[in-house]
Amino acid sequence: MTIQASSAPDHRRPLSLGRTSGWCLGLALLCGWAAVFLIPLATRLGVAQASVRRMPIAAAFAGVALGIAVNVAPTARQLAIAFLGMIALGATLWVCGVFVGGLMFAADTTRDFADWAPVTGFVLGVMLGLLPLYATVRDAIRRKKG
Repeated sequence: MTIQASSAPDHRRPLSLGRTSGWCLGLALLCGWAAVFLIPLATRLGVAQASVRRMPIAAAFAGVALGIAVNVAPTARQLAIAFLGMIALGATLWVCGVFVGGLMFAADTTRDFADWAPVTGFVLGVMLGLLPLYATVRDAIRRKKG
C-alpha cells in the first residue's frame, strides 16, 4: 500500500541525462553562435577586447545553465520553447520577405523599397511569435498566484 501526499497527479517527467545533455549542448551552441554575431556591436560600444574575445565562451556557459534550468523547471522549458518558436517564426517570415523582396525587385521597384521586405517579415514574425510567449508568461504568473 502506498500513501500519496497529494491526490493531484505529478505531471513532471523524471530527469534524464540524455535530455539534459541535449538541452545543454543545443542551448550552449545557440547562445555561443548568437554571441559571435554580437562581437561587432560590442566592439563599436567600446567593450574591452579581452571581454569581447570571451563573449562566445560566456554565452556558451549561459546556454548550459539555461539547459539545466529548462530540464529542471517546467516553466523554464515552456518559456524556452516559446522563445525558440518566436525566433523560428521570425526566420521563416524573413525567408518569405526575401522572396517577396526578390519579386518586388524583379517587378522593377526601387531597391531601397525591396530591401525592407525581409526586415519587415522578420519583425512581423517576431511580433506574432511574442503572442505565445506572452501567453506562457501570463499562465505561469496565474499558476504561481494560485
